[in-house]
This record gives sequence, C-alpha cells and structure tokens, in this order.
Amino acid sequence: MYSVKKGFTLIEVLTVVVILSIVSVAMAFAVNSARASVRDQRRKADLAKIASGLEKYRSDCGRYPTASQYNSVNTGGNLVGSGATPACRTSNIYIEDKPNDPQEPTRVYSYNPNPSGASYVLCASLEGGGPAVSGCTASCGIQTCNYRVTNP
Repeated sequence: MYSVKKGFTLIEVLTVVVILSIVSVAMAFAVNSARASVRDQRRKADLAKIASGLEKYRSDCGRYPTASQYNSVNTGGNLVGSGATPACRTSNIYIEDKPNDPQEPTRVYSYNPNPSGASYVLCASLEGGGPAVSGCTASCGIQTCNYRVTNP
C-alpha cells in the first residue's frame, strides 16, 4: 500500500546547511583573532629583543645608536658597533637579525633616540588597538603607534 521513503526533507537539509555556515563563520573570526593576537605577541617580543640589543650597545658605546645608525640596518641585518670607542668595535654585534613587523610595510617599528643618545623610545602598532602613545615621534607605517618601550 504505502511505501516509506528514506531520506531527509528539504527543511532538514537547509537547517543543517545554515548551522554549518554559522559555525564556519564563527570559526573564521576566532582564527583571525588568534592570528592577530599571535602577531601582537611577536611585536612585543621583537621590541624586547631590540631593547636588549640597544642596552648592550649603550653599555659598550656610552650612548644609544643614532636613528640613522639604527635605520641603516636592513631587516635581517646586524646592528654593530660604531667604532667610536675601543669597546664599541665594529666587529661587535648588538642586534643580530634585526626584526621587522610581521605585516611590514603597512606596519613598522619606530626607533626614536634622544638627540643626546641618553634615551630612546621604541614604538609599534598592535592590532589589538588602543589610543596613540606619546613619545612616538616617527610613524609606525600607515597605522597609529599604540605600544611603546622605553629605556629603563
């Protein structure tokens, strides 16, 4: 008499498709947020590495490098001594493999030394956002500098 057909109705299939779409969109947002957080952590670690090298440079050379000395080092290059004093030899490596922002060239690290060489400000633009920080006189690329590290 009556035959029973096995299968899903159109409503059931559409419901599953909608649920899967919602879950996949939520996952995409979560993954992008996690990637941004990882890049921000890398930026902070990079600035800490640079700050450590700058402190070593000051210890040997008596001052922090000038902006032109620092900026002349290309990404992946080494910051070496200036030769201004016997302890500040050009064979000394103070920052090995100078890091750059993971999203360079739209975001860059900014190095702002005091003209006397007694202090500096390092700035970066975190994706986590936040207001602009003071002391960052140079640009962080096309983004606002919202994170800084200064010498102790």
